[in-house]
Amino acid sequence: MLEIALGVSLVAGCGAAPDAEGASPFPPRPATIDLRGVDVCELVDDEDLVERDLEPGTATVADVGGIPSPTCAWIATDGRASYSVQNIGQPASIALGGPTSEVARVAGFGAVLDAPEVNNGPGFPAFCQVAVDLNDDQTLRIQVSNGDPRTGGDQAELDRVCTEASTFAALIVDGLPAQR
Repeated sequence: MLEIALGVSLVAGCGAAPDAEGASPFPPRPATIDLRGVDVCELVDDEDLVERDLEPGTATVADVGGIPSPTCAWIATDGRASYSVQNIGQPASIALGGPTSEVARVAGFGAVLDAPEVNNGPGFPAFCQVAVDLNDDQTLRIQVSNGDPRTGGDQAELDRVCTEASTFAALIVDGLPAQR
């Protein structure tokens, strides 16, 4: 299992959104966060964009499993890397189950770290996503791609992209307003 620094670690436990048997794959949440009505592009400040050499975000609404999900995407100024954040109206536990998905912790919240095989491999840029368990029916999904199609099967580059996705997720979650 990959251990992520900067406030993100892999865990096994019980806590939030229950699975089919009623047990949660996540530890208890430190707070409940509701992002309904929040502009997800506003979750990242200008300083963090400059640090990552990202252009201003573009807001859209993506269809995620038939559910409209507010999304913001940022592209690196050189056109290579891309980052996105989605507010998905489903529990984070639905992101589990793939061969590369792992339960993780981001800024104290349960999460799923995944570098799905369908988006990685020869001819694809290295890609990783983190689905953070905000409340029983809301997930904040952060996706990062390095934009280089030569790196899709490179484990070291996947690890680097997953570390960056986890770091970016922690930065966002740390700045969210919590309802305690």
